[in-house]
Amino acid sequence: MSARLCCAGCGVPLQDVDPGIEGYVPPEKLAEGGPLFCRRCFKITHYGEYHPFEVTPEQYREEVDAALKKAGVVLAIFDIADFEGSFAPEILDILRERDAIVVINKIDLLAREKHPSKLSAWVGKRLAEEGVVPLDMAFTSTKTGYGVSGIYKRLKTRFPDGVTAAVLGVTNTGKSSIINRLTGQKRITVSKYPGTTRKAIKTAITDIKATILDTPGLIARGGFTDLLCAQCVQRLIPSSGLKGTEFKGAEDRMILIERLLWLRPFRVGEIKPAFTVWCADTLHVHETGAKKGPELFLGDLPGCRELLPLPCEHCGADYRKRKFTKLRKTVNPGEDLVIKGLGWIAVRRGPVALEVCLPADVDVVIRQSLL
Repeated sequence: MSARLCCAGCGVPLQDVDPGIEGYVPPEKLAEGGPLFCRRCFKITHYGEYHPFEVTPEQYREEVDAALKKAGVVLAIFDIADFEGSFAPEILDILRERDAIVVINKIDLLAREKHPSKLSAWVGKRLAEEGVVPLDMAFTSTKTGYGVSGIYKRLKTRFPDGVTAAVLGVTNTGKSSIINRLTGQKRITVSKYPGTTRKAIKTAITDIKATILDTPGLIARGGFTDLLCAQCVQRLIPSSGLKGTEFKGAEDRMILIERLLWLRPFRVGEIKPAFTVWCADTLHVHETGAKKGPELFLGDLPGCRELLPLPCEHCGADYRKRKFTKLRKTVNPGEDLVIKGLGWIAVRRGPVALEVCLPADVDVVIRQSLL
């Protein structure tokens, strides 16, 4: 067994003794040396198999603190499709104290909806509201490669003598994909599943004297990704884009996003409201009558589980045992009602009072409209 070699994909120490313990590599592979991947990372990469492991808040902070001691700058990665969900307090606290380059990833999901200059202004204002003033911002799509060279140029320009950059972000923001793009290597394990990166992983960009430290992804709290099984969480992540479903308010109607939550619009004043529900293109948004809605939501009607499959049979029973609450929020035109980890409702005409039934531990935020 070697205590010095670590998995190039997730950072755990490698061992060749017990296949049931993390970091296992067959003895003949471990003897080869060089970049090696543990059995878990190998199965994720080649077979799509997932073996759940959650980094605790204490483990996360320990790894991040160790990386920050070595770092001259922070690269903070946020997901534009779930911006509020990736806006974790733990990361914001660090950004208020440290020099940082903020990276907004997955902008290909908004390519047709938001001009880059307006997106930059929106993000800058949102960061300022949290007391964060970064050295710079970059907008990227790891799917297409757009904008990754901008990170490279910013590091080279601002730190001509070299720098160590600690990469921070919640799970599924694309941290590992960005690092692989920056370094030109496909070493760090990329997966939609949470908790793939376990330990800080050091990678060099030799021609600009930069060292990248990838830290474990923080498990986001207060969102739907915290409540469902790994397979259901994958459905919350847009496949090829965000889907906008338009509605004009009718008080006798109910809108379901899968069987995860329901909402009802109520007119405020004389103006008939109009709004758009934005979520992953993999999710079903279903409008029905207010009387029929609760039965669909509970899965009590024939065929409704095929129509609205989330939550699945595996996690559905536990999901229904959670404490649910009804919130009623008045949202003005030009504002979004954000449901962390799931999507948002953008009000175009109104105001409108939105009654939402969802798990009590999911955060709901009103913000200036993104789109």
